[in-house]
Amino acid sequence: METSPLNRVEQEVPVGWDWSARPVYFENGTNETADKVKMLTTKTIIENNATKSEIQSNDYYDPGQLFKKTVWDEDGSAAIEFTNGKGQTVLSRKAHASFSPNLDTYYIYNEYGHLAWVIPPQLALNQTWTDSDLDLFAYEYRYDGRGRQVEKKLPGKGREYMVYDKHDRIILSQDSVLKKKKKWMFTKYDTFGRVVYTGTTDNDLSRNDLQISVDSNSGTTSEVRGGSFKTPDGTYNVKYSNAAFPTKFAEILTVNYYDTYYGTKDYRDFQRSILEQEVLAATLQDKANGLLMCTLVKNLDSNEWTETFFAYDTRGREISTYSVNYLKGYTRTEKQLNFAGLPNKVITYHQRDKDFPETVITENFEYDQQNRLTKHWHQVNSEPFELLTDLNYNEISQISNKQVGNNLQSIDYTYNIKGWNTQINDPDNLNGKLFGYTIRYQNPVTNAFLARYNGNISEVDWKTAVDGKLRRYSYEYDHINRLSKGIYSEPYATVPANNAYNEQVYYDLNGNITGLRRNAFDPSVGVQEIDYLTYNYAGNRLLSVNENSSIYGGYPEVSGNTIAYDDNGNMTSQIDKGILNINYNYLNVPKEITFDPSYILHTSTNGMYNILTNYTYSADGRKLEKRHDYGFVGGSKQFRTKINYFDGFQYTNDVLSFVPTSEGYYDFVQKKYIYNYTDHLGNVRLSYFRNNTGIEILEENNYYPFGMKHEGYNTFGGNPNYNYKYNGKELQETGMYDYGARFYMPDIGRWGVVDPLAEKMTRYSPYNYAFNNPLRFIDPDGRQNEDIIKVNSQGYVQEIIPQEGAHVVQDMNGNQLNLNDSVFDQEQLGDIVSYAGRMTDYELQDAEVRLFTPYSAQNMADKFNALGIGDIKSDVEYRKSIMATGSLTYFTYGVDLGHGKFDFAGSMGTLVNTDNGNNYPPLQGGGATPPDGTGGFVKFEGNNTLYNVYDAGNFMTGKAFQMVGYSLETIKAGANVNSILTGNGKDTASDQRAITAGYNYNSVGWKK
Repeated sequence: METSPLNRVEQEVPVGWDWSARPVYFENGTNETADKVKMLTTKTIIENNATKSEIQSNDYYDPGQLFKKTVWDEDGSAAIEFTNGKGQTVLSRKAHASFSPNLDTYYIYNEYGHLAWVIPPQLALNQTWTDSDLDLFAYEYRYDGRGRQVEKKLPGKGREYMVYDKHDRIILSQDSVLKKKKKWMFTKYDTFGRVVYTGTTDNDLSRNDLQISVDSNSGTTSEVRGGSFKTPDGTYNVKYSNAAFPTKFAEILTVNYYDTYYGTKDYRDFQRSILEQEVLAATLQDKANGLLMCTLVKNLDSNEWTETFFAYDTRGREISTYSVNYLKGYTRTEKQLNFAGLPNKVITYHQRDKDFPETVITENFEYDQQNRLTKHWHQVNSEPFELLTDLNYNEISQISNKQVGNNLQSIDYTYNIKGWNTQINDPDNLNGKLFGYTIRYQNPVTNAFLARYNGNISEVDWKTAVDGKLRRYSYEYDHINRLSKGIYSEPYATVPANNAYNEQVYYDLNGNITGLRRNAFDPSVGVQEIDYLTYNYAGNRLLSVNENSSIYGGYPEVSGNTIAYDDNGNMTSQIDKGILNINYNYLNVPKEITFDPSYILHTSTNGMYNILTNYTYSADGRKLEKRHDYGFVGGSKQFRTKINYFDGFQYTNDVLSFVPTSEGYYDFVQKKYIYNYTDHLGNVRLSYFRNNTGIEILEENNYYPFGMKHEGYNTFGGNPNYNYKYNGKELQETGMYDYGARFYMPDIGRWGVVDPLAEKMTRYSPYNYAFNNPLRFIDPDGRQNEDIIKVNSQGYVQEIIPQEGAHVVQDMNGNQLNLNDSVFDQEQLGDIVSYAGRMTDYELQDAEVRLFTPYSAQNMADKFNALGIGDIKSDVEYRKSIMATGSLTYFTYGVDLGHGKFDFAGSMGTLVNTDNGNNYPPLQGGGATPPDGTGGFVKFEGNNTLYNVYDAGNFMTGKAFQMVGYSLETIKAGANVNSILTGNGKDTASDQRAITAGYNYNSVGWKK
């Protein structure tokens, strides 16, 4: 720590002997002349009721005008942040003593304190910027008189517009493609601010004119249940009013129903009990306030819908979903939850449509005393149960061994002292195992490569039982942790094919790849360079790729054709690969791809060519169907492959192909469980199954660092219906991988579409993949990662680990912390991850991002004593003696207490305030997440659940009433009355759950 009253960290030495001489250094000071920080201000005018800021350059800041905070990681890379006296970051710099130039990202604020421009590194290198430069590279924001962002311009995209209602909620949005079509996306809300339905509306008015119209409208801004109108396609009755602007629609795309189901005609009845659990709202008359009960989602480009119903137990936990697909088939899932909310049993019933038989999947789960999964059983229809996994853990709850497929394979996992995975089996000693994989960080075996201490991987070894050959990749990085080289070798081979699968990459300052060189191995020729690519850009948009190698093994040898884009920055053609046109839907994912039939795929051995691919998506972004047309040289007949995607069940040409499992998939055609070995990134490396004599390998996949598959060795037929490989994503006929929100091109290492969350990572090109470090990061859905958020005992975030699915909070031992309000709390975790998810571990720890504040039993006792809990108890006992406990007077007294001394929401909000004392008001039902990402939740001593501040207040209220002698039933009834009287309807399930948990909390007792 520094020797000052501020007590700030100067040096942090990580655990482990190897890291003892590799501390993380922190330095706080002010800017110096040598820092050369540009002083950038704006001259702002008001145009169409929005700010328009022109950048003014005023030389450089004088020394001492800015605060300067520097963090050096274990490998000497520096992250430097300069802030002004208002606390606004004006420059974020990445630097290293051995490299230049620095990577500078400037943040420019207008005269009103709003962020007006972001200048990324490639543009910041220039001393002056033209309008064209700003259009290609910069982020621009404009605001109305209420400080609301009403226009923005992102690099590579056209301008976007937003219109707000009187509650500052976005009700209309438009991008440049929609603007050409004179369309707007609209969103409607109920009185609680929940989204009730969305769609498109036709309107050629400008943003300003629409905002004026909305502001002058004296009508309601919210919709209520009880109304009824038909969707424009005439297929559904929407059970809401249509009073808020806009009232005329082109399409309704989604509808959400809360609290109760939406109508007798379309209601799907749930049983009173599901897997021996009472259902919270099983009929149309029952209510489950605050919970999502049903969704309707339209297919894009057709008048077909998917409706999904949800059922909950009495604790408000989802125990069943019933999804009716657009073919009128269904998928129904029922879950039996244990006390901790983990599933003991899950049964899934699926039918594609009425002409198909029902398929039933039954899964059973077993846990140890720490709620760690130990066994996972799986059954298809009436087939015998298959033990998918049998798990063992080490002393700190990391998986140490996994028996897969009724002990078909035993997989060992090892870790270093920092908890990083170092081995999946031992490739030097497979001993009957099919795959082994070693990851090295600070300990590479190849001397020519540097040890990495900051989490970057320096080397990987792997071996499969197919040929028993040990293979290795050794890695180099630049000064900001971007992968620059992956060098392939075969350490113990008699005739090693060293360098056979090298990949070398070059970048500009924004992280756009400017050059790529790639080798491959041909048994008849040896090692050869199949790609020597140069990339040409306009801003971040890739205009063309030139191939300087004549060997067609990666990128096509016929190259240099211009790549086209639409106004949203979506790539619309790639002639080099025979892609003539890509047509996108409003989600910016392809709906139709047209090919040049004369283009023959280099991987084809039979002259196959592509013709057309059509995709069907639902309005919430789920891929529902793909139809691919193709042909063969010399033949006149065309062929079509159709794939349907229904809640994990995948059909090929109307035949049920497979359903995924936790360890691979079940093949319905072969009636076999297929198991996948995956590496630390989720890449499918080797697939296998049980045959009549033991075990059989189905497929082996190995990849270049940026994801293109190795060719030329260990080739198997595989399963043509299963194309999930790199990162576990589905390979498309274009050679791209479908990540959900975007398609990734592994041959050139970038996306073809602007990142939907580009503004959260402004120093990177919106087209770059995984921060150009594909050995350490993945991008689960092409947008932002859902994550495992690891926190220490004081609630500070120590690490954020990318994963798919909902956010998960774990302590440093890997134990999961529960959420009291699964819906709203996930949103709050999303806010924290949005702020902190791109920080390195040392940046996280230095920023002191706090997810929860601990609250001890002594804190609680002190709080109650300060209230005079003893006197209140005596008063309650006196009132009991003179009036019936069920009387209105006694009940009213309790309600008054709940409004007064026993209203703890304010004190819980104060508890999670930021350190500088600024009060960031909590959101009702949603918890508090201050702008800097700190605070948000409360964790009570001895309790494994996180509570947002309002639920923490309810927890305290429940305990306080228990201590003075009120019954739990009276308290819950009083909370309902209080909520109704304040206009919020009945108390939500999460509120009641928190009150109950507090009432039963045993760590604090009353002392007379």
